[in-house]
Amino acid sequence: MVRAEYPNRSIESSDFLPFVEMINAVPLGQRAVDILLATPGGLCETVNQLVEATRARFDDVAFIIPAQAMSAGTLWALSGDSIWMSDRAYLGPIDPQVPGKDGRYLPIQALLTLLDAVQKAGEQKIANGQQPDWSHLVLLKNMDQKELGAALTSSQYVVSLATQFIEKYKFRHWDIHSSSGQPVTAAERHVQAQGTANALCSHERWKAHGHAINRDVLKDDLGLRIDRPETVDGLDRAIKRLWALWYYTLDKTVITKAILSRDYAYFRNAAVAVGGQ
Repeated sequence: MVRAEYPNRSIESSDFLPFVEMINAVPLGQRAVDILLATPGGLCETVNQLVEATRARFDDVAFIIPAQAMSAGTLWALSGDSIWMSDRAYLGPIDPQVPGKDGRYLPIQALLTLLDAVQKAGEQKIANGQQPDWSHLVLLKNMDQKELGAALTSSQYVVSLATQFIEKYKFRHWDIHSSSGQPVTAAERHVQAQGTANALCSHERWKAHGHAINRDVLKDDLGLRIDRPETVDGLDRAIKRLWALWYYTLDKTVITKAILSRDYAYFRNAAVAVGGQ
């Protein structure tokens, strides 16, 4: 029997060292960088490290999203001065996850939304002189306090990071209100950044951790400027062709992750276990 064990394709702590090595390989005189980002998500703590390493080295950072950059990938993209997305690309809700008792990951916002609904239902029952539903009591009893604690802390952490990235980087060049022509104040920049961060981290709004948020929603509903590759001659076609090549590579070969630039290349391959009877 031949069996392939695919390592996590998400952003994880082991990605930090090769990413920093790639940055160190870039000539020192280069102060601007474009990052082509495609990821299903990963660890927000690692994203914070990647942002710090990138911003310590480059003054201007642009993210190019050819397909999906979900969850922690969305958080990372928010640290860019600009985000370029084709019509096929999408970001996702920044809803961190915690491991449950069975080892599967649970979206934190979904857990908190459930807890809030159960609490409100119980309070209403008590106010009417009734006992809370037995099923709700069992549910609360079986909820892991460590999970709930991690959910609250992680949710606050992600909202804080998203607000910081948007305010400090994505909104850095937002100086004038397009509608009125008036200067944008620091307080207005912070309020808008916090509102966008809260919206992206809202399970109540998106309902699903894997919900795809396209560039029109990001711009019109969330107030994020998204640049369109088709406005630059040949750029959209180049991005789509490059992503088609990488999609084929990841789908048809043992390569599961790539961190590379013109001067550096790091690949992670699937470990193939061979055995038989």
